[in-house]
Amino acid sequence: MEAVDGGRQQSGPRDGTPSAAPEAVSPRERQTPKKGSNLIQYFSSHPTPLEKRPSENSLISELIEAGWKPKNLLALVIALAVLRAESGKDPKAYLAYIEIGSGKAYVTWKKQNPGLFALAHVKEDLRRIPTNLTPLALQETLKFLKRKYRISDDSPLLRVVAWDRGLMQISSKWHPDVNPAQAFTIKGNLKAARKIYEGRGNSFNAWSSYTSGAYARTLPAATKAVNKYLEEPVFPIRVLQYFLPSKKELS
Repeated sequence: MEAVDGGRQQSGPRDGTPSAAPEAVSPRERQTPKKGSNLIQYFSSHPTPLEKRPSENSLISELIEAGWKPKNLLALVIALAVLRAESGKDPKAYLAYIEIGSGKAYVTWKKQNPGLFALAHVKEDLRRIPTNLTPLALQETLKFLKRKYRISDDSPLLRVVAWDRGLMQISSKWHPDVNPAQAFTIKGNLKAARKIYEGRGNSFNAWSSYTSGAYARTLPAATKAVNKYLEEPVFPIRVLQYFLPSKKELS
């Protein structure tokens, strides 16, 4: 997610180099809810074509401008690794949390429509939704499913209750002050992410890809990119890996 609690959030390359294809990272495939959960997660992993995504150099430049300065190389490298793990470098990526069964609304709907077999069919339909929809297109798809399952427009069922948005997957639930216009732009998203980072005592622990260790998969590529950008040696991977088991917080 962008962040566990929502630290969890775009212009093109400035150096003229083609954007590299992001690694097939995203651990954020749409997921079946955990037992007892009323939500299903829908991750839109590639709404932005690869050729229109920002280059490594432009992302590093924007991270530095947002506050991750080269003097703190380790923090800069990890910021890029977390960004890659969160969004695959896609400024328009988002994760939607969709309500599929909430209290009285769900019980009432099930009683009124016993032949629809409730969540089994709904979950299957949600899994068929393409992964390249814009947020607006997803909303329209959910409206269609509401009509299909005879769910009233004002029902909380099949409603997006929260979004994780943009490069650093900023949560609309935990950071409502970050509006979509900011969350889905490179500068706005990274500025908000830096504020979240500083608010956590210069820590990346607001991002689930960091706390889970998933960012380790993108760490080698991030290290190589920062090394190339600065044209000077950065911490070797073997040194960086020292920090992974304890997830040491960085300034």
